[in-house]
Amino acid sequence: MSPERTLEAISYVDETQFRQEMEGIKRCWNLLGPVSLLDKPGSTYATSFLGTPIFVRRGNDGITRCFRNCCPHRGGPLAWPGPSVCRVLRCKYHSWTFRDDGGLLSITGFQDQLETDSLSLGELPLSESGGLLYVANAGPPEPPVTPLKVQSRLGGRVAHLVGSRSYSAHCNWKIYVENWLESYHIQSLHGTLSAGIDLASYEVVSDRGWIYHSAQSRVLNKGRYAGFWAFNLPSSAINFFESGFSIEVVHPTTARETEIEYSFYSYDDDMSAAEAFMRSTDVVTVEDIRACEHVYQNVLCGSFSQGYLSKKREPSVTELYRFMSLFSAQ
Repeated sequence: MSPERTLEAISYVDETQFRQEMEGIKRCWNLLGPVSLLDKPGSTYATSFLGTPIFVRRGNDGITRCFRNCCPHRGGPLAWPGPSVCRVLRCKYHSWTFRDDGGLLSITGFQDQLETDSLSLGELPLSESGGLLYVANAGPPEPPVTPLKVQSRLGGRVAHLVGSRSYSAHCNWKIYVENWLESYHIQSLHGTLSAGIDLASYEVVSDRGWIYHSAQSRVLNKGRYAGFWAFNLPSSAINFFESGFSIEVVHPTTARETEIEYSFYSYDDDMSAAEAFMRSTDVVTVEDIRACEHVYQNVLCGSFSQGYLSKKREPSVTELYRFMSLFSAQ
């Protein structure tokens, strides 16, 4: 049985291909967070999406919307990063105010005549499915679907944002995602993680744009991974622990630089489990980045041109390639 091949090295450095991939990802739904982020009118959450500052907000009219975090006056912020409550949608820079639907409401201290009807916040596609919010930067053709495997673990419970992490990786985004999708490296690279799970039970399953990793936990200590990870192609994931989960988003910055962002959510007020999970995430992510950066250094210097994929241990990597092939077809 001959092995499948990875992409050729040029696919990880070519700027034209990178720009095409970014346009493709913009048309895809990416995980943003649980619906409970916006639990009351005025609830706001600001973050970034593929380098674009954005915020989501539940308006006083009860409707949840997503906007570019950019005032049309001079590009100022409507919300600072993270969660907040703003009953009045006001620019933090020069105090222009906007309606719930993003339309301009009022300007203070501005004498020049403006065509105010055209001055509104740029709205982005936002959708809710199975208790999760999804965002895109263009209009996806179909609404997102949160699989039952994920919904059952969310259990309809209210989750609270308790922390965040951001990591920089000097590698192409596909190398990092390829690493995420396969389990072949777990035993070799992640000693702490592999010690807490039964590797013989580890399973990777692909289904309609989602890649599920699951394994039996050897012991459920505070902060242990709960043995279930789900990646939503092309660039976001949800990772569970016993009293919460994290939303992970892979942000391609350039063809050679990637940002990995986590938001951590807990179902209870006991922060010890969430804090331990964040520490575990630190360890595993740094290990992944170290390996991916080494691979990319070999790509850049010409030592590595094209690799091999085990059909038994790394089949989910080819799912990424199939998904990406849709970008060029659009």
